Parts: sequence; structure tokens; C-alpha cells
Amino acid sequence: MERYQLFSNGTEFMLWQARNCEKCVKAVWFNEEKRFLPKYRCMVQKHIEEAAVTDGMGSKRDYDATHSYWCPYKSTERKRYPKKVKEDKNQVELFNTK
Repeated sequence: MERYQLFSNGTEFMLWQARNCEKCVKAVWFNEEKRFLPKYRCMVQKHIEEAAVTDGMGSKRDYDATHSYWCPYKSTERKRYPKKVKEDKNQVELFNTK
């Protein structure tokens, strides 16, 4: 698999992450109080952070995302799902609406 240079330096990485990851609802961050890092929900964030502390190289997908001003995978709003109403088979119907 071909590897690509994601950022030219650490400042470029920090600016891109501030503009994209910090405003994305999928981003996760290290909790210093609990000393805990949750599971990543965005693989681009995971790969660029791994690249930042290793050799700075990533896949073509990560390269394309980091070489655009706005991340194409950025989500700014959470998806809303309607609450599911549980039907209890043991519950008696008081009002028959049929």
C-alpha cells in the first residue's frame, strides 16, 4: 500500500485539526481526569494522530482529507433518531383505537 506525507510540520497538523476535528461531533479527546481515551469514531482522526507521533505518513484517503481545507468527513450535527416505543405484550389495551 502506498503511503503519503499527510502534513509538512506539526503546526500545519494542529491548524487543520483545530479547523476540522475540534468542530466535529465524531471527534474524541483524551480525558485527563480519568486518564482515559475513548474509542475513535472517526478513522481519519485516528490515522492522522497516529501519523503525527510516528512517521507522518498515511493512506490515500487520509491524504485527500488532510489536503483539503475542510474535511469531507466532518459532521457538525448529531443524527437524531426518534424514540422507539416498546410494546408490552402483557399490557391490556384500555382503549381500542381500531
